Amino acid sequence: MPYYKNELHRELIITKKNIISIFAILLLLYNSENASSKDIQLDVTNYHLTLEANIDNNYLKGSVVINFQINSDADSVIFKCGNLNIDKVNGENVVGFKKISQDLVVYLSKRDGLKNRIIVEYQGRPKKGLIFDKVDDQAYTSYFTSDWMICNDSPEDKAALLIDITVPNDKMCIASGELVNKKERNGKTIYSYCLNTESPSYTYGFAIGRFNEAEETYNGMLLKYYSLNYSSEQIKDIFKETPNILSFLEEKSGIKYFQSTYSQVLTGKYFQEMSGFSMLKDNYGKMVLTDSTETNLISHEMAHQWWGNQITCKGWNHFWLNEGMATFMSAAYNEYRFGKEVYLANIEAYYKAYEGIKERGKDRSLVFENWSNPSKDDRNLVYFKGAYVIHLLKEKLGDKAFWDAIRLYSTIHLGGTVDTRDFQKAIEESSGVNLEDFFNEWVYKTKKKEKPHISFSFDDGSTENILFYENEDWNSMIRKSLKDNNIQAVWFVTGENLDSKKGQKLLQKWDEAGHIIANHTYSHNNYNDSLMTCEAYIEDIQKCEVLISEYENYKNIFRFPYLKGGNTIVKRDSINSYLLQKSFKQGWVTIDASDWYINMRLIKRLKQHPNADINGFREYYVNHIYERALYYNNLSVQINQRQIKHTVLLHLNLTSALFLNDLIEKFKNEGWIIDDYSEAILDPIYSEKPARMAAEQSLIWMQAKQQGGFELRYPGESSKYEKNEMDKLGL
Repeated sequence: MPYYKNELHRELIITKKNIISIFAILLLLYNSENASSKDIQLDVTNYHLTLEANIDNNYLKGSVVINFQINSDADSVIFKCGNLNIDKVNGENVVGFKKISQDLVVYLSKRDGLKNRIIVEYQGRPKKGLIFDKVDDQAYTSYFTSDWMICNDSPEDKAALLIDITVPNDKMCIASGELVNKKERNGKTIYSYCLNTESPSYTYGFAIGRFNEAEETYNGMLLKYYSLNYSSEQIKDIFKETPNILSFLEEKSGIKYFQSTYSQVLTGKYFQEMSGFSMLKDNYGKMVLTDSTETNLISHEMAHQWWGNQITCKGWNHFWLNEGMATFMSAAYNEYRFGKEVYLANIEAYYKAYEGIKERGKDRSLVFENWSNPSKDDRNLVYFKGAYVIHLLKEKLGDKAFWDAIRLYSTIHLGGTVDTRDFQKAIEESSGVNLEDFFNEWVYKTKKKEKPHISFSFDDGSTENILFYENEDWNSMIRKSLKDNNIQAVWFVTGENLDSKKGQKLLQKWDEAGHIIANHTYSHNNYNDSLMTCEAYIEDIQKCEVLISEYENYKNIFRFPYLKGGNTIVKRDSINSYLLQKSFKQGWVTIDASDWYINMRLIKRLKQHPNADINGFREYYVNHIYERALYYNNLSVQINQRQIKHTVLLHLNLTSALFLNDLIEKFKNEGWIIDDYSEAILDPIYSEKPARMAAEQSLIWMQAKQQGGFELRYPGESSKYEKNEMDKLGL
């Protein structure tokens, strides 16, 4: 990863004894501006960047062709653009564009296919990301790619890159990928680099300037070294460990280095790995010349060519998989090259840094809930605790089993994206050791004694009889199960079904029983329907409100039918603005399930065979709801780092009437705490406002999708997931 040097490191003197000071340089100053683009449907296949930077004026001008895929029903796509000025956006499907803060929103026409191509012309004076060094007459990038190139900066979106950079004839350019062409034109030189290995956009970069050069070969691969302030002989001496480090990393990963060149540039004040080359702070060369064993930063950046660039964290919340691994690998190389004592000294230094964080009460899970604005301690954790945890894993498994597992993890995920579960699974699969307790203690920092919570919500409602069950009978069965277990639930009412004297009587009984009455619209329309307008939908909400608002236990809580809250940003924001204006709290679902499908099949069976044994349905219903509860709770703990007060979505139907008591008993027996809904909704989770995506599926599903790094099925719940199993069971 990129590394930013701040005022704390100005006069840093590095020796073997202060390895933490070496890596203090590596702490990247992230902030909310570099949070990844959340349009997770977006998949860029390749970029073609054309760029010219004017060092004297701190100015750049460029264009980028972006080939990408996005769902055909998406009416817009968002790229990050920093503070760049957007001049033009062209493309067959482009109908307009708008810059909003640091986002470029491109509006798309209706189309059938997934593939799109746009051309963006832009210019500006980047505030960060591209450094103009007038003293050394250089320009070089420093991580924040979207500040000098329009792109999707999500780490999980990997793409190929063709880059054409125009520089004055007295300068050269080193960039991501392989140099494929160099031609002079009008007193300037155009350098063309091609990166065929799909890589995340944060690994794109370049350096422009006058440099001394040195080169050598390793197994047919060209190694190139550059610096302005060191001679060619000095440069070669500084990077003399490079072939040994490459050989070590190839052996430990089980993967040969996969590009034809690897370049290292000494320049400026920053450290960053990029695809096919690394940039290291200019005065780092003096440190290595003073002590040739000070190779940690060289090996750290080189390790990222595997762990980071090609085996990439799915989201920044799993950032430790990049940085903890690279930090550990630099210590592991020191053991290989300089002995066990040096390795243990490195590990001790990592532990001391981690111990300091613990003493300040700042220890936390290595899987972050949010990485948009990490503290200095957070950044230290992913490097030093991350490396220390990998060391502990090595100690637990033993050297051979550990390195075998690292090779398996690396080879199966090469070129892909990973989260912490992928890492744990690969290590367990290779070693045959169950590491759940280890990861809970050291990685997730799980609070073992904290019990899960659940509350009950019911949607829709009806005054209809169901088979041989009178309406009042099956409704009273549900209320009785709740009363016997002393549970207050919430009923999200579909007004159309209850707009009668019989319906009002039913609502009155639920109200008198102390259950919350809430709004589910009058007509139960799908807000995502292309024909449904926000205005019509608001009228439907208001119509239901008139019907139910006079009941004593009515609360201003609203739940979208089908959990569909708008499939475009405009529709989502319009309805959310109304709900906020009218003080509606959203009745989020955190545990979703397919009780409606089980109910449909149960009714079908009883229609055909009124005396059928329904115990199989009872068992399937209870196990299904509980299994989904376990799934969403596990997902929630990883995201929120705590036990939230869940709300399960059920329906007022026959399965609830017949099986609710069994379901409640199941949760009690499994140690879950059952909350009244009025208590559960006070949990801060229900004030969540998912960003840049319309409300859809359960809140936990949306959190996971928004955060990235999780393998999620879509839709979250559907009859198609239950049909085969129920068919097999004869239900």
